[in-house]
Amino acid sequence: MANEVKKLAEQCSSAINNIDSVVNRIRVVFNQLSSSSQKVLDYISTGVTSQFELLLQTGAEYERDAESISNLSIEVDGCANSVTVRWSDKMIYLCS
Repeated sequence: MANEVKKLAEQCSSAINNIDSVVNRIRVVFNQLSSSSQKVLDYISTGVTSQFELLLQTGAEYERDAESISNLSIEVDGCANSVTVRWSDKMIYLCS
C-alpha cells in the first residue's frame, strides 16, 4: 500500500507540474496579448486618429475652395454679361 501511495503522490506531483507549466504558458500568452492590444490602441490613438483629423481638415479646405471658386465664377459671369451688354449697345449705336 505504501508503494501505491508513493506512486499516487508522484502522479499528483507530475500533474501539478504539468498544470503549473500550462498556467505559466497561459500567463505568457495573456501578457503578449495585452502588449499587442496596447500597441494596437496606441497606433489607433496616434496614427489613425491624426490621419482622420487631417482628412477632415482637407475636406473642409476643399469645401472652402469650392465655395470661393463658385463665388468667383458668379462674378466672372456677371462681368461677362456686363461686357456683352455694353458691346451690344455699342454695336447698335454704331450700326444705326
